[in-house]
This record gives sequence, C-alpha cells and structure tokens, in this order.
Amino acid sequence: CENFRPLETYSNLIHNPATVTSTEIEELRKRRNLEKKLICERDQLKSGSENLWYIIDAAWLKRWKMFVFNKPSSRYCSSDQISPNREVGVLPPGRISNDRFFERVENGENETVELKKNLETQTDYRGVNEHVWELYHKIYNGGPLMARKSLNIYDERQQSPLEESMKKTAQGIEEGLDPIM
Repeated sequence: CENFRPLETYSNLIHNPATVTSTEIEELRKRRNLEKKLICERDQLKSGSENLWYIIDAAWLKRWKMFVFNKPSSRYCSSDQISPNREVGVLPPGRISNDRFFERVENGENETVELKKNLETQTDYRGVNEHVWELYHKIYNGGPLMARKSLNIYDERQQSPLEESMKKTAQGIEEGLDPIM
C-alpha cells in the first residue's frame, strides 16, 4: 500500500484553506489519482478461495467517489466535506461507516444490536471484493467488516481472512498509530 500523508498534516489544506499552496494542491491531486488507480486495480483482482462480498455503506462509497473525482453532490456531501477553497474541493470521506446498518433493540431487560430491516442493495449498501475492502480499510479504517457469500446483507455472516489484519490495525490505533496511510 502506498503511504498517504494525512491531510491534517499539511499546513493549509484543512486548517487554513485560504492560503493553500500549489504544492499542497498538487499532493492532493496525486493522492486522488493514486487512490482511484489502486482501487481500480484491486477491483479487477480475483478474490481468494472464499469468494466473499464485503459490504460497504453506499453513501460512504459515494462520498469517496466525490473525493477522488473532486465532484461534490449535495445529496451525499455535507458542507464540512467541502473545503471553502474551491481549489481544494471535496475532502476525504472519513472512516468507513457501516455502523449505520445496526440498531439497538430492547428485549426486556437486555439490549441487543441487530441489523436494521429493509436495507437495500445499491441504495443502502454495495459489495466489494476483499482486495478493495482491505485497501479502503488500510486508508480510512472504520467498519465493521461485514463479509457475505452473496450480495445480501441479511445472509449469514462469514469468517473473513481479513479479520486478523483488521485487529492489528485496531491495536495500532490504540497505540497511537495513524490508520490513514
């Protein structure tokens, strides 16, 4: 995985966009192009023997596309995702946000977390292969990982070979390492 410098470490991109430098704009353009290239390459790779789908929030994926293509959409992009400087444009989507698929349900004295009902493919979620999920997670972190044999979020949860590497990433975050590469 190529290393991506977190945007917050640039002097102006996030904290002072009015004085952004041409070097910072060029670095941001390179990052967008590299992310597009890496995801497209991984999307073409065959999955391992598992042939699992990795569920990802459709709205998050649209925010990622707006970032890499630098084309905002008022339907999926809040004002805090667009820099006040037009040269900077759309900011990265943040952590993968699959947690919105779940709700807390009270069962008497107990509370459980369950999948929301009536989630729809394309509208609420999409599926990506293990290579794409792994790269998104290395860059943006978040989750939770949701592996399925088919592109149906309600199918049985599948054990994924990526779960161990995600645990290591989570341990790194707890130790203060930055997940945004």
